[in-house]
Amino acid sequence: MSRVCYRVCQGVRIEPKAEGGHRIVVPGSDRVIQLDSSAVAPLLMVDGWRSTDEILFRFGLSGVSIPQPTLENIIRSLASVGVLEEVETEWLDLEIFPWPEHLCEGCGASCQGHWVGPLQPEFIARTLSRMEGLRKKHPQLVGKKPFVRVSPEDSALYLNSQSGQCLFLDDRMGCILHSEFGAEGKPTICQKFPHVRVEDGHSTRLGVGVQCLKHFKQVLGRQPVASERCWRVQNEKLDGRLYQYFPPRELVGSQDDLLQTVLEAEDGVFAMLHQVVGSKLRPSRADVPRRLESQAMDQLARLEADLREDPMVRSVSTCTGVYPERLRALRALARKDPFTQRVPLPVKSAEPGRTTGRVLVLNDALARFLFLRQTLLYSDLEHAMACFVLGLWVALRLCPPGEEGDEQFGEVLATWHRALQGPSARQALFAEQGDAVRFLGTFLRFWRGR
Repeated sequence: MSRVCYRVCQGVRIEPKAEGGHRIVVPGSDRVIQLDSSAVAPLLMVDGWRSTDEILFRFGLSGVSIPQPTLENIIRSLASVGVLEEVETEWLDLEIFPWPEHLCEGCGASCQGHWVGPLQPEFIARTLSRMEGLRKKHPQLVGKKPFVRVSPEDSALYLNSQSGQCLFLDDRMGCILHSEFGAEGKPTICQKFPHVRVEDGHSTRLGVGVQCLKHFKQVLGRQPVASERCWRVQNEKLDGRLYQYFPPRELVGSQDDLLQTVLEAEDGVFAMLHQVVGSKLRPSRADVPRRLESQAMDQLARLEADLREDPMVRSVSTCTGVYPERLRALRALARKDPFTQRVPLPVKSAEPGRTTGRVLVLNDALARFLFLRQTLLYSDLEHAMACFVLGLWVALRLCPPGEEGDEQFGEVLATWHRALQGPSARQALFAEQGDAVRFLGTFLRFWRGR
């Protein structure tokens, strides 16, 4: 499927009004659309390339907060009256990374803790026509709406996740729609997960995102690398509307150099830290573990303050499953609850030449983070790497040693990145100038001397 996005229709004029606000004049029509500045601002960024994620990111950096459902509603409304139009373009060349093909375990974690949508009209109509039969086979659906609106201002429909998890998630943490109708019975966004597709002005990149709580097990099991054809077929199957777009930036080349450094190193985290902040380190006699603890807990307190205001986080905290469990542990650590583990854990084997499971998981997660341009969701490279490393510190605190701890380690890392999906959560961390570099420097000293 071609890449699908919006652009302003030819001839549309945006004119300021003397009394404030703007009006849009549509050519060949007597219709004049009145808009306030909050609606005009995103309209100016709809250029036929940017996704809504990219527009939200741009506004977030400038301190303007627009909920994604509101932005999507503005775009759909303007398209319905002839101001915007959908356009299809060919994907840039697909760049392949040597990863195993993702094998879903059906853990249900991706079906918890967030709204799934906005949903396409054809999926809504098809699912509504199936509800009578589904309710007869699955009593949990009786008396419940399959779709809901997230806010009064947003006309789009989402899967009903008011309980903290999708209505179609069964008692065994499996998808009812998938079990009854196959993958095609689910929304396209569910079919895509955990794949991330990125366009950065240079290439199209497709891979498995760092938010999947179980993909790391394929890394621990050293699964074979998928063929190039496998990834090209996957790219063709995905809805053309599902991608992140980042405009070309000079720092992309330097981040590719960093990725290559990480891939060539036995300890990718140390290689990354040394390249990002190694030259900025100054001699220090500070108690490194104590300073690291203080800096990390200060940032976690900021994140917890943001998560506490999220109604979906509150809802999913009462659910069962691996994701709610790991999220509760993360929040408990941030609140300094006494049961959380407080001892740094080793990640390297004492045996020369032997790489532990945690190093494998870490190197893989860092490589995916860099390859899929997830650093560009943050203020700068130091901010992105500080947030990544803080997640590593959290995983060290929460996971016991041994193989069982290795599995938990991957789950905690993925939970951390899910907690940072919202722009406000990312912006809450390392907000003061110099915080990110100081934390990375402290962690490098700890990592070098552990």
